[in-house]
Amino acid sequence: AYDVTNYGPCIDINDPGNLLIQMSRTWIASSATHGLHVRRLSGRMEISGGCRFFNCGADGIRVDDALARINIGDSAIHDNSGYGINTNVSDHGVTYSSVRFSNNTSGEINSEHPCTEVLQGSDIIRVSSTWDIPSTAADAHQNTTVVVPGARLGDTVIVNHTAVVNSNMQLSGCVSSPGVISVRFHNRTPSTQDLVTGALKITLIRHA
Repeated sequence: AYDVTNYGPCIDINDPGNLLIQMSRTWIASSATHGLHVRRLSGRMEISGGCRFFNCGADGIRVDDALARINIGDSAIHDNSGYGINTNVSDHGVTYSSVRFSNNTSGEINSEHPCTEVLQGSDIIRVSSTWDIPSTAADAHQNTTVVVPGARLGDTVIVNHTAVVNSNMQLSGCVSSPGVISVRFHNRTPSTQDLVTGALKITLIRHA
């Protein structure tokens, strides 16, 4: 157990080395700031086996290095003053599965740089992000990409968006390169559409 009241993160990683860090059956509480702060890590980190991150003065887990490859599984992240998991960089390699979130002030995950949720082992991956679809003329389209670690060419991609509620507005997606999903919004209505900002939700089914 790591319990820190006044001195910053319980675990503060700032190492460029190619490390493998494994954490299991550990609870972390830091009323001063983040519980786990990954500032620099060009390696892997595995968090599993019933870990808990709670009562932190900021985020339960904060990641600032896009090179870090972190898998968080079978853990509880709750009652933190920031996010449960704050991936503060784009194109990061953070995934999670079987994580129980509750009572995190800023939310479960930073939706600006969302994590990838892995379901049923590694066969189904689910991720969401915010997409403000630009104003789109009739019969025109808009494109975006989302980084999804583990996505492979040929995998099945299902996409939807909380602001797309008209059957004449179509969404499609595919794995355009390893770890990257391309999404297209096609306005098939007879008029220009300017939708409100909403959540882009992606479900990826991996094939053997």
